[in-house]
Amino acid sequence: MKDQHDTTRYYALTEKQLLKDLQTNSEGLVDSEASKRLATNGPNALAQGKKQTIVQKFFNQFKDFMIIVLLVAAFVSGVIAKEWG
Repeated sequence: MKDQHDTTRYYALTEKQLLKDLQTNSEGLVDSEASKRLATNGPNALAQGKKQTIVQKFFNQFKDFMIIVLLVAAFVSGVIAKEWG
């Protein structure tokens, strides 16, 4: 059931098609069906990842190749400006 829903374009469905596909109605799920789905699928929450410190976030910026190219270009530009300045 979950794999089917991952590829469905719900925004393109009519309300009737959507409610049928999700096996619900316009009033929402009854408590027993909500409990059943909670037990089957788990809570509707994002997985908690490891939080990064501000220092880690700062240094992660330099992992991008384009940032490194720009820093090297700035350094070269600074060296050239000192020699001709």
